[in-house]
Amino acid sequence: MKKLLLLFLLIPLITACEEVPEEPIKEIETQWSTYEDNNGFSISHPEWEGDYEFDDSLFMLSNAGCNLVTNKYEGNAENMYTWLSTYLTEEGSTITYQNQDNAQIEYTSNWDIYLFKTKLKMYDCNNYVYNVMLSCEYTIYDEKEIELDQFFTSIDCDESEKEPIEYAEYTDADFSITIPDWDVTPNTDGIILSNNLCNVYISTNENNQDLVESWMLTSLEDCDDCTILSESPLEYTSYYEETLMKSRADFNYCNYETYIIAFTCADSYFNEEIASEVINSIDCENYYEPIEEEVIEEEQEEEVEEIKQLVDLTLPEEYNVLDPEWIIYFINSNEFFTYILEDYPKVNLILEGDTNFNIKADLNNGVITYVEEGLHEDGVSILIPGEDAVDILENINNINFINFLVFASKITTDPVELKQEVINKILGL
Repeated sequence: MKKLLLLFLLIPLITACEEVPEEPIKEIETQWSTYEDNNGFSISHPEWEGDYEFDDSLFMLSNAGCNLVTNKYEGNAENMYTWLSTYLTEEGSTITYQNQDNAQIEYTSNWDIYLFKTKLKMYDCNNYVYNVMLSCEYTIYDEKEIELDQFFTSIDCDESEKEPIEYAEYTDADFSITIPDWDVTPNTDGIILSNNLCNVYISTNENNQDLVESWMLTSLEDCDDCTILSESPLEYTSYYEETLMKSRADFNYCNYETYIIAFTCADSYFNEEIASEVINSIDCENYYEPIEEEVIEEEQEEEVEEIKQLVDLTLPEEYNVLDPEWIIYFINSNEFFTYILEDYPKVNLILEGDTNFNIKADLNNGVITYVEEGLHEDGVSILIPGEDAVDILENINNINFINFLVFASKITTDPVELKQEVINKILGL
């Protein structure tokens, strides 16, 4: 997307850089035609003798110092306006006018020895945003803007041609759900479906539904960047880096485990139709009596006793609510964590808070073989807010993909690219 915007927003076509004739020419009444795409969008354009190119996502016309361009992108005008306001400035353009209410930006930019002025307006049509641009050599812009006003005023969107959303059915034994027909990425906890704007997460947890719901709500309440909009259905916002995300989630106890389903988009992209279709379609063919929560078995107690020899930690008072042996036991017996850690032989865990505490762990295929206080000089480092570490470890039996992502968004790493590598691995990228 950035490459296209760079091409069509900042670099006018070479043919448009031809010198404007110095001698006046006889005025001929402009003839107009109409460009239409298969999404119901249409716009009038002059019948110029010049370079002309079009397909279903691009219309481009050039003539003697001016370009007319229309691009189609997935998204909406609100987000496109916000992004372009920053992007154009970063790329060296000078914004001379902007209006967020009607999604319009005017700016100047240089191409070779020429200064161009551009009028850019963004329009929503059937789940797409259209960038409509008039760009002319600066000295003729004002004249051409009046002459070509019809290019902007003629825009129309036929909502009857809106492309229907395609759906499919996802089943897992007795569990079923209607999902959008998007690309599927398997992960260790379930699946992720995504297009360029939104995701559907389907994951499972071995605990009962009431416990999973309770833990999820507690996690959101304790999250500084999260806001619960509704508890039934569960709707909330959170931040991914600087982007405000909106999610709708629900739970279903089926096949003796709890299914967690969440539909998530950048807030302004949130699609109510898809969210309702997904969440309202959740179904379990049979009724399953919830299993009583498992108690710690004697065999597990023995394994924890054996792990004590791997641990040489005396936690500060701030963290003494945690049991080091149980933490190591849980990590070593959890496929999700061993999968994440299997690439790293040495890891530093740095708890940041009122009392900073450094832990160095030796690993073999993701399994902790020894852990003590200190830092590996040649290990990768994971920096975790201490309060969040205590919170997630106190609820360690209830971790699922969604609340783990909330937790993971708050950590930092050294090297910094390590965090993205781990996220890519989880997402199967």
